[in-house]
Amino acid sequence: MLQFIINGLITGVLYSLMAIGFSLVYNTTKVFHIAAAGIWGFATYMYYLFSVKIGLPVFAAIGIAIVISMGLSLIIELVVYRPFYKKKASTGVMMIASIGVMTVIDSLTMIVFESHDLTPTHVDGLGNYWRLLDLSAEQCWQLAIGLPALVIVLVFLKRTGWGSQFRAISADEHLYASLGYNIFHVRTLAFVLSGCFIALSSCLYICGSQSVRSYTESLNFFVLALAAMVIGGTHRFGGCLIGGMVVGLAQEISKGVWSDANWLDLVIFGLTIIILLFKTEGILGHKQRSV
Repeated sequence: MLQFIINGLITGVLYSLMAIGFSLVYNTTKVFHIAAAGIWGFATYMYYLFSVKIGLPVFAAIGIAIVISMGLSLIIELVVYRPFYKKKASTGVMMIASIGVMTVIDSLTMIVFESHDLTPTHVDGLGNYWRLLDLSAEQCWQLAIGLPALVIVLVFLKRTGWGSQFRAISADEHLYASLGYNIFHVRTLAFVLSGCFIALSSCLYICGSQSVRSYTESLNFFVLALAAMVIGGTHRFGGCLIGGMVVGLAQEISKGVWSDANWLDLVIFGLTIIILLFKTEGILGHKQRSV
């Protein structure tokens, strides 16, 4: 059982990274950023391209995949979301546009790479660097890279001026703009950081996987990360960490108890409903003021 708990915490780090990436956009722009799933899948292909096909070192491939994904995230904001925002489009329209963006990204990557399955055998080289207890080398690196990244971004959002601006625009963007601040500067940074953490989650995940079916896996991963954000508290960035750990633990423990994969979704989303019934704002959430 201890091994399942450790595995769950490591898996929770990956879900937390994805949840942070989604939350950065959702809380600052109110866009239900379903395209995040497309960015996650796109990042897996970028990592695969540079590590397996081109043969770059693992960490170089991860860095390049992250930078390209950050660029893609910013392009989505500039080309799709921002024009809709300026036209004062409804949240429903924005969500449909986001679904469209995700579909376009997934379709183009499938056309270019002509494959649904990725087998990142190149990551076996991580075993030469570090191994701890009964964890695989990939799990050790997932924890060693993912957890500090989470701590850094949470400290950044809590202790810096930019973090204060993220929280201010989340609370009331119209008041924020009326004080003379530039909303688009904050939105730009939000999408860049979002792309960074979504891609980091994706690359660390594929490093520990034998095979990844990009389209279906990215959507499933996105839904579980979304559950993590809701469990932790939608309007609290720190809630993504708590929720990610809850989902990761629930996933790994249910795998150990039941061999049928159908139990996984039942346990996680059953737990989500139970938590929200007792605390509708999530574990760290708080009631939002309405005017």
